[in-house]
Amino acid sequence: MITHLKKLICLIMLTVILMGCVTTGGINNSADQKNAAQHSGGFFSIRPSDREIFTDALSFLSAEEKEPQYNEAKIRLENLIQLYPKSKWAEAAKALIISINRMSELEQKLDQSEQKQAKLANDFNSLSNKSRQTEERHAAEISRLQQENEELAKGLQQLKNLEIQLEKRKKRRR
Repeated sequence: MITHLKKLICLIMLTVILMGCVTTGGINNSADQKNAAQHSGGFFSIRPSDREIFTDALSFLSAEEKEPQYNEAKIRLENLIQLYPKSKWAEAAKALIISINRMSELEQKLDQSEQKQAKLANDFNSLSNKSRQTEERHAAEISRLQQENEELAKGLQQLKNLEIQLEKRKKRRR
């Protein structure tokens, strides 16, 4: 279940990234050129460019050696949206944030389900143990009752034999 969830998340992230790569055209006017110059971060720029922030956020999501750091990626994406609300990466960042939030909700639900499943398994084991103990008690009781029944049957047979002997004695005495 978790591996399917991870695959789904990776697929969503890939789709969002590809959506971010789609552009509507080149830079047409000088205001857009100025905005683009601000966004393209040089080596000595004061703040990172929108693309750098987006790439940084993705690096937290695609850590192959360890678990993805969703909170760190979310912080970077929110920072991107705050600093560059009109960036071509802003919509992709919003979509990723929504995906991360949804994934967090699903992980919480999964944890709750696992806790409920563990509790149910414990309850089942407890009931199984109680059932087994009850069956053992009943089996012991049945065995005791069978022995008692056999003893009563023997006693009854002895009484019948005694009664037959008494009748034979009475007949002899007459």
